[in-house]
Amino acid sequence: MYNIELKNITLETAQTTVLQTVENICDQFQMENHFGTISTALHEMLSLMERFSDDVEDPFTVNFFVEAEKVSVQVLNYRQWQDVQHALDTCSVEDADTTAFTVHSLLDAVEFRDNGIWMEIAAYATEDQPDRAHILHTETVKTALKNEIKSDINR
Repeated sequence: MYNIELKNITLETAQTTVLQTVENICDQFQMENHFGTISTALHEMLSLMERFSDDVEDPFTVNFFVEAEKVSVQVLNYRQWQDVQHALDTCSVEDADTTAFTVHSLLDAVEFRDNGIWMEIAAYATEDQPDRAHILHTETVKTALKNEIKSDINR
């Protein structure tokens, strides 16, 4: 397990800092296919936190725990975590504001414990990705050969 800790960030800088960290994690651990889910879930969670925050300059900590098949994110020292919990517990698709529902839908697990927020997102390394350029080239060559053979047969 790898732990990346962002100490003393504020809601003013959190969106950029967290997004850069997610991008680095996805690149470093070959989780590129999960970048959209992880970044959107955390962007929306930070937006929800901003909504309930009294002071966007209050520092808090974000810990990323990267494991073989999941990324866990822990938010500590955020004072209004109970408001976020209530928003996630009561959200529905019919709400005019879909931020809480989006967060709830994208996270595989969310818990509120030890005065913090604990989120989990299933993610795994994407090893041995097919080389799409090679596949396209191979298909083009096969098609050209088929056309050449058909042309020779028709002569």
